[in-house]
Amino acid sequence: MPSAERIKEFQGEAHSPDGRLLYREAHRWVYQNDRLQTAHTEYLSPHNGAIARMESDYRKHPYLPDYRFEDFRFQREEGARLEGNAVIVFGRRAANSRMAQARLALRQNMVGSQGLHCFVNNHLRALLAGKNLSVHCVVPLRQESYSFAIQRSSGVSKTSATFRISSKNIVLRLIAPYMDVRYDIASGELLQYNGPSNLLTRRGDMQNVVIRYRH
Repeated sequence: MPSAERIKEFQGEAHSPDGRLLYREAHRWVYQNDRLQTAHTEYLSPHNGAIARMESDYRKHPYLPDYRFEDFRFQREEGARLEGNAVIVFGRRAANSRMAQARLALRQNMVGSQGLHCFVNNHLRALLAGKNLSVHCVVPLRQESYSFAIQRSSGVSKTSATFRISSKNIVLRLIAPYMDVRYDIASGELLQYNGPSNLLTRRGDMQNVVIRYRH
């Protein structure tokens, strides 16, 4: 029997905490027999100019894709790939930086990049029931993985629920205390993200964003 391919396209708009439009996201996810295979994300300026791109391949692992993120403004890159029981992480912060690389041991509940969303999506029922979960998230530019806790927050209605993702690392908590993600309960679709962005400001500083998604 031939496999069934399904393509899902959706968009996101990232705003600053004071409401300014910062950038847009255009997502194209390809599924085979309802399992995510590849994901392509284009990041666009408010004037629709391409500023960054992410390519992810989930065929080896449902939560830890082989991926590469590129920010064209700074020639900033980061990514990861699976090699047996190891994860190779790599990245550089700017065009004049060297491409650093490290080899990490593959761990249980390890996630990378947008694979964090896939993990939450696949564990939505357990989280809604009040179960607290933990993941190890790879951070390529730090050449390390860090433990994060995921738990249901008070933002639960009949149609949607909000979950808080917080780092267990003291240093990371100073930089980015937590991320809040809101999901549609019936469909499992991500509706909103509040937290640090993977895109820097035009001056190269970290920024917090509110991203609302349209499916």
